[in-house]
Amino acid sequence: MRFASFWAAVSLILSAQFAIAQAGDNHSYQCTLRYLELLKKELQAEQRIALQALPGIETFELPEEYLRFLNQHPIAELHKKYGNGENLVFALEHFEKSGAIFLNHFGENIQANFLEKNLKALFPKATIDPEYPFDYSKSKKARWMKKHSGKKISIMGIRDSAEFADEFLLDHQVQMAVIKPANPGMAAVPHGKFRKPLGIPSDKYVVSLYMKDVDGYMDAVNAPSALGLIQEVEKVRVPDLVIISSGGKHLDYLLDTPRYLKKGYQIYFASDLHKIDLTQGRFIILNDLRGKLPYLYNVSDLAIVTGPINFFEPLTSGAKTVFFDNPKVLGRYDLDAFAKLKKAALATGGALSVRDAPELAVKLAEFIADPKPISPPYLRSADAFLNHLNDVIEDTLSQH
Repeated sequence: MRFASFWAAVSLILSAQFAIAQAGDNHSYQCTLRYLELLKKELQAEQRIALQALPGIETFELPEEYLRFLNQHPIAELHKKYGNGENLVFALEHFEKSGAIFLNHFGENIQANFLEKNLKALFPKATIDPEYPFDYSKSKKARWMKKHSGKKISIMGIRDSAEFADEFLLDHQVQMAVIKPANPGMAAVPHGKFRKPLGIPSDKYVVSLYMKDVDGYMDAVNAPSALGLIQEVEKVRVPDLVIISSGGKHLDYLLDTPRYLKKGYQIYFASDLHKIDLTQGRFIILNDLRGKLPYLYNVSDLAIVTGPINFFEPLTSGAKTVFFDNPKVLGRYDLDAFAKLKKAALATGGALSVRDAPELAVKLAEFIADPKPISPPYLRSADAFLNHLNDVIEDTLSQH
């Protein structure tokens, strides 16, 4: 009976959303429908023929240079204490197959896979159990603990502390602000490698926009719109293809269809890339794919990011990256954490920090024309990450 009541409430809420969207415009209504379709069939897009050529992000091994650094770092001393990890069990929040993965947590999932690679490098025989019920009852957690009775257990959360400065943080939470700069991601993959699998011609100028959220989110009272950013880019160079990704919210907030169509852009979802002839015309692609953002950055010449920790993915994927340093654009975030992230990003030689869209217009032409190669940030950031990981491992293992 409770189950039926729950779904009746859900149906009522969705009906209200539909009515609101439909009252605004038909496009918003269609995008809301599309979003709900994705919620019901999360894996559908990944099963499309054209996207099968893209390997899972977890298949990328840690670069040899990173592994050498890890083996020379003080964290490697844990091997003396715990051996190869035969008696260790790790549970990672947002790790694939765990109960904590939702449609808007794929960024965390990518970082959880990076954590797994580090743990496996440190403890080759440790168990990493993806079935820990992070979001379920105490009884289910107790059954999981009983399954690993006699083992030393580490349960790690992953949190965006840089984005939520007032969030209560526990010692066992690994911070995204520390993980992201150290994650090599696709740094070892040649930039533009995935253009061919996605059907994007090598001569097309591709711009990616990462829109953290709508104006007003977390006090971001002056967040630029996707349309506004495209207009600033067009003053310097008209893109052939614009990819718009969202920080977990409805894509209909990002699109102003009539104005885009007047400007000559054709609009598609990324899951339909295999149906599109990208050799003719200009396109806007709405990213509705789960966990594929690094590939879209790999094919991008320029990325513009609104978000306080989201600019490392395009940098490690080889795209020149513009990010904002302004609370009115980013909303509430940890100023100290952001200052460290900004320094690490600018040290790559491939990043540009601006305060707002007008400053972007002034600086963009020179930034795009600069031939300086991008130096991946991960080695400069690995020490801080491994120190943090060492503390979390020791803290969590001491609790169980």
